[in-house]
Amino acid sequence: MSKKRLILILVLLLGSFAVSFGLSAWLGGARPAPEDAAGKAAAAPAGAPGGAPGIDGRPLPLRPDEKLTEGLIKELRSKLEQLKLRQRKLEEREQRVRITEVKLKNIAQELESLRVKLVAPLDRLKQAKKDLDDSRIQVQQEEAANLRLAAGIYDKMSPEDSGPIFESMVQNRQLDDAVKILRFMAERTAAKVLGQLSEDTARQLMDGLKRLQQKG
Repeated sequence: MSKKRLILILVLLLGSFAVSFGLSAWLGGARPAPEDAAGKAAAAPAGAPGGAPGIDGRPLPLRPDEKLTEGLIKELRSKLEQLKLRQRKLEEREQRVRITEVKLKNIAQELESLRVKLVAPLDRLKQAKKDLDDSRIQVQQEEAANLRLAAGIYDKMSPEDSGPIFESMVQNRQLDDAVKILRFMAERTAAKVLGQLSEDTARQLMDGLKRLQQKG
């Protein structure tokens, strides 16, 4: 091979390399710088999927750190919504509690007013009950005195004379009075009187005496 041909081949190779290098530099300058891409990504809407738009207008895929940031933002928004909902529920509950407290306070005031109004009637009722109890005691005492007096009279009568009287009292629905008189009479005299009565009348009086003794 001649020297001229070798020189020609070397020149062609160098020219081809220069053209290739120039094209690479020109094409590399057309791509956006990393700062420009980051600025476009920041300018994109927060809710838009993907990263900044590429040359063809489609969003570029997010880098791992961008995906992590987007996930954290979504989680924070969800937490904020939950906190707002919880806050509203707490406010509603506090409002219901305040309303209930007001109602309970009003009810307590009404009950206190009613209690004050009932104090005097209750005092009068207690006094009336005491007076009634005292009257009953007095009646019982007077009744006991009258029964003792009647029993003393029947004790002095013969059983033949007092027997028909007791018979008549039982037939006239005065069994309780007859039983009480027999109780205050002497046991011996009462037994003689019972012996003068019919079997049915004597049985009723004996049953009445047993009930009276059981009551004390």
